[in-house]
Amino acid sequence: MRQAVPRADPFGLADGWGPGLAVYGQQPAEWAGHDGNGIGTSCYVRINPADGWVVALTSNSNTGAGLWQEFQAELARAGVPINPPRIPTPDGSGPAPPRDCAGQYTNGDIQCTVTAGSDGAVYLSGDAQNFARLTFYENLTFTFSAPDLTSLGPLSTGRFVRDSATGQIYGIQVAGRLARRR
Repeated sequence: MRQAVPRADPFGLADGWGPGLAVYGQQPAEWAGHDGNGIGTSCYVRINPADGWVVALTSNSNTGAGLWQEFQAELARAGVPINPPRIPTPDGSGPAPPRDCAGQYTNGDIQCTVTAGSDGAVYLSGDAQNFARLTFYENLTFTFSAPDLTSLGPLSTGRFVRDSATGQIYGIQVAGRLARRR
């Protein structure tokens, strides 16, 4: 269950998907685990069988993802062989937003809208009222801050996904979930 499946692409949550657990290989030690998020709840489990570590955090608040980021940083400072999440930081030299990313994206009941603003920026909305400005990086990766938009914490990471055959953007990934363009 702890071996990454080839070609599985868990962007934003893990370094690989095993047939039961996520794999976190970019750590000082090998970890496996599972994250689960719902409206107002968060759960994080990490297992390091080689060193005997098990770490878990559950939250019944929409701030659970931010708390998990802070908790991982605190664990690393305390000597637990775990790295805090890797979130890009703005340096002012990011690429221009992709011109073909605006549209409606859905995954089951989850719907989001990406719009191009008159200021040249790109915005993400989950409810057509609260908009978050996207900051872009290489490979169509972006960050945004909007605690009341997603309940993912103060800074979230996502990316647009292109079809390898056509080059067209067909989806957006945030928090490990892929929403397909309608």
